[in-house]
Amino acid sequence: MIDGGPGYPVDGIKEQTPCDLHEVFRNLSLKVAVGFVLPTLGPEGEPALWHGNEIPAGYARVGVDSIVPSFESLQLEIPGGEALATSEDQFVYSGFSGVNLSLDGVATVTPNGLLELTNGRLRLKGHAFHPAPFCFSKRPNGTVQSFAVSYVFAIYCDQPNICGHGIAFLLAENKNFSTAMPSQYMGLINDHNNGEARNRFFAVTSRKQGLSSKAPGSLVLV
Repeated sequence: MIDGGPGYPVDGIKEQTPCDLHEVFRNLSLKVAVGFVLPTLGPEGEPALWHGNEIPAGYARVGVDSIVPSFESLQLEIPGGEALATSEDQFVYSGFSGVNLSLDGVATVTPNGLLELTNGRLRLKGHAFHPAPFCFSKRPNGTVQSFAVSYVFAIYCDQPNICGHGIAFLLAENKNFSTAMPSQYMGLINDHNNGEARNRFFAVTSRKQGLSSKAPGSLVLV
């Protein structure tokens, strides 16, 4: 909310503007923080940039000045004091120090804030989940909303063409992958449930290209 008005009237802001940040659940809206919206337009009226890209209409960068008492434990994903914010659910991690991720396996956050899913040893797996669930449909049995994701990662290689099996971006109905196996199973399935309909997840895997002439750089698993 800006100047007491409902919604997200962020288009056309040319100077830093005070705002309230609200957590919305169904028809309930609770004020959780006080902050500010950074300009969405440049000095000549052109769209402002975020990491070299134009900020689209309806979006803005926001900062937090203070959190409303009793909401201190709420995980506001605004790393470095600012994040790209919109009326839709989204989050940005510019580092992982102090972030409340759900980790399992050998996954850990290094002292310099990097997320390490495995450590280079053989046959290990690790998962890192965003702590809060996301709803991809506004109504039961409704159309699933489109989404976009981008991340930077590195794959450890013992030798130029001897690397791990890759990394997967995962959407799942729960975070329990305790029975999944590493290596070619990517920490998603095992040799007993491979191909079963009850494996309710969507994953896009990325791996080092060049392992073989027939191996693509990414695969989609449903």
